[in-house]
Amino acid sequence: MTGNSTPVQNSGTMPIMICLSLAAFMSTLDTIMVSVSLPTITKDLQVTTALTSWIIIGSMLVSSSFLMTFGSVGDKLGHRRVFLCGFAIFTVSSLLSGFVADIWLLLALRIFVGVGTGIIMALSPALVATVLSPSLKGKAFGLIAASASVALTVGPVIGGYITEHFSWNWIFFVNVPIGMAAIILIFRFIPVQVPSVRTRFDYPAAFLLFFSLVGLLFGLNAGDIGGLGARMVPFILAGSLLLGAAFLWHEHRAPSPMIPLRLFRNIPFTASVFAALFMMTAYGGVLLIFPLFFESVWMFSPEQSGSMLVAASAGIMIASVLAGGLVDRIGCRKPVIIATGLAIAGSILLFGLLGTTIMVLPAVAGLFLFGAGAGGFYPPNISLVMKYAPKGDEGAVSGILMTMRMLGQAVGFALFGTVFGIFAKKASGAAFRGPGTVAPEALLPGFTAVFLVTVLLLVITFLLVLMAREVRESPADSPTAGG
Repeated sequence: MTGNSTPVQNSGTMPIMICLSLAAFMSTLDTIMVSVSLPTITKDLQVTTALTSWIIIGSMLVSSSFLMTFGSVGDKLGHRRVFLCGFAIFTVSSLLSGFVADIWLLLALRIFVGVGTGIIMALSPALVATVLSPSLKGKAFGLIAASASVALTVGPVIGGYITEHFSWNWIFFVNVPIGMAAIILIFRFIPVQVPSVRTRFDYPAAFLLFFSLVGLLFGLNAGDIGGLGARMVPFILAGSLLLGAAFLWHEHRAPSPMIPLRLFRNIPFTASVFAALFMMTAYGGVLLIFPLFFESVWMFSPEQSGSMLVAASAGIMIASVLAGGLVDRIGCRKPVIIATGLAIAGSILLFGLLGTTIMVLPAVAGLFLFGAGAGGFYPPNISLVMKYAPKGDEGAVSGILMTMRMLGQAVGFALFGTVFGIFAKKASGAAFRGPGTVAPEALLPGFTAVFLVTVLLLVITFLLVLMAREVRESPADSPTAGG
């Protein structure tokens, strides 16, 4: 359990928000810039695309699978201390990555980058909950979401420019000054937190959870690798489920469990957590499918397709800031309901555009609405979930929510790709071997099926957010309260 922290003075509030925003910006920017540089890395190191793709996949697998573990570690050792270690690991690993010219050493360093990313992502919400007053939490979560959105928007531009005019090595050096700035802000402004009760860390639970999530995420994203790997996917997923069941069994019996499973008896908490899962599944799937639609049906260039997606990023950025302010004024429930409604409206508008006739302005409007719904959903949803976190379990609850979000994106990529492939192949017949192998019209049934799934997922999300109830924080719950 985490004891009381040193009260945050008004002069330290904004630097803390900037520090947490840098965490979201840096982790998102890293993934986007590296993805842009992968073709150049593949060529320079003279390796296969399948191998270099693990520069991103390996980092994401590690960060996603350790989120709940790192959240629990933060509760036991202090959020500030572990958060600082995360930034240090991320920054040093990025610096070293810029100097290597061997693919295997680069992959090893990216595993450490994933560890740092996982720590940062897991503990950012917990720090908002423990060091900021309740009246500022919505604004903080809004700034975090907006920072990630800015990184999504500028990442491809920065990554492309650096790769073309310098070298891909400089992609990793960009993280260093950002990480150093965040470390300075942590030392200067985030108060020290001393665990009030020291408990033994649950190593068996961490082991079971890590390999369960690694198996699940790998299985969901490896269905199209072909050969023996593809045939092993069902067995990998089955093993993942067995390990997950073993983890739950162990946690029910553990004297000091890593994850507070008792919270899932609370229906509003469980509904809010799974609402995040379904929203991120829809969001991840749309980000995967729409570039494919623009390039294979409307015949846009990759640059034009990327420009269209800026509308979604703009919607996320604007709505996340506005929603954060609304949370601080009117609470969480109304903003999260409004945001989910915007996402549904945007997806219905996009669904109506599915055809070979190019309609740029309606598509931009639909993407903006959908992005506004996804961006406006984050601050009230995470604020609501963190309000249910008992004292001392903020890190664990933060890790649960961030795992659900990451898992949702992974499920969205796999689910939407599978649904599209099934219906497109059914409509096209044996000639279908992927987009570009058949006429654009033959792909429309696949896109139609995907957007029906999108609307269904968002309707489920809407029903779940209706089950949420506002949680009022007493003055004693505030980090600035005495004690």
